[in-house]
Amino acid sequence: MNQKTRNVWLIIVLWAILCGPAWAAADDDDEPPPADVPADGGAVIDESIVDQLIFRENRAKGGFQQLGNPGGGRARVESQLKALLDELVQTCELNEDQQKRLALAARGDIKRFFERIEEVRKKVRAARNDQNQAQTVWQEVSPLQQQFSRGLFGDESLFAKTVRKTLSEDQQAKYRAALLDRRRIGYRAAIDASLARLGNGVVLKREQQAALKKLLLDETQPPLIFGQYDQQLVLLRLSQLPAAKLREVLDKGQWKQLRPHLLQASGTEDYLAQFGVVEGPKPNSPVILRSVRTVIETPAFE
Repeated sequence: MNQKTRNVWLIIVLWAILCGPAWAAADDDDEPPPADVPADGGAVIDESIVDQLIFRENRAKGGFQQLGNPGGGRARVESQLKALLDELVQTCELNEDQQKRLALAARGDIKRFFERIEEVRKKVRAARNDQNQAQTVWQEVSPLQQQFSRGLFGDESLFAKTVRKTLSEDQQAKYRAALLDRRRIGYRAAIDASLARLGNGVVLKREQQAALKKLLLDETQPPLIFGQYDQQLVLLRLSQLPAAKLREVLDKGQWKQLRPHLLQASGTEDYLAQFGVVEGPKPNSPVILRSVRTVIETPAFE
């Protein structure tokens, strides 16, 4: 099954849970998935839908990669954890005790996440032909999918809390500097790619791209993660710049073409925050170092 067809079936499955009889997840033959049929003829909910909806991985291009099973999901989480620990060890020169403490905390987060998934599976089994109960179950599936998409080691995770307690002030400073440098490098690349394809017929001259890039780098925050939402993020950041500064760079025709896109993009901040691309509104909160999604007390980014 190609990705487009798979995504269509995922949408159908989601609507089935919310609005009607649920279908099981699609197989690889481009045929409607079989559903168990009870004696009264009504379709029932297949618990495999839990894995189909939770274990999806954002890709830089092409939307979601369907992992589709706990094994693939766990492998993705393990890979993320190894990268995080390797980065911390290299940047902060963690000692053996620190490494063990962080690894143990992360294992606890992973165990808790997969236990929550198993609890949802049990509820799905119990609600196999109860559509009202299925709607309630979906309310538990959705945050699990978002957590998987963002990463398991968020601000309230045991891993993040252990990082805050384990890193010395010197180690925090080193790590913060490394994260800022990497995020800014990634932001430059995302800006270059996005300004080259703004859409709606907006074609920028080289000097205009350079001017907008400077404005974005000087006056806006880079994303917390990079990937398939880079274009939306850059449009959001453009919409947050003063209109007067944009009009100094763009001619009248370009501004007229681009303005509707910016108005639309200005309303996407909550959506992007949902997927961990930008920080959600948290008044008086410390800075979030999202490479490990860890809070470190420090002045706001310059």
